[in-house]
Amino acid sequence: MGFVEAPPEWLPALRTLDPATAAWDRMIAVLRARGHVPTWSTSPGNTGSLAVAAPLGFAHVREDVL
Repeated sequence: MGFVEAPPEWLPALRTLDPATAAWDRMIAVLRARGHVPTWSTSPGNTGSLAVAAPLGFAHVREDVL
């Protein structure tokens, strides 16, 4: 099984809009159908990214220090 990072920076202008959520929802479905486990990472203060990730079902798993 593979893992794929889905950075919201790919669509910065759409991060907090419904089209962004719809696009990520579809991408996640395609990735899962191909046997991948989608992951999401962002900085704790990136509220736009967190606002898109939450309704897609992504859960806080850990915090890393860079």
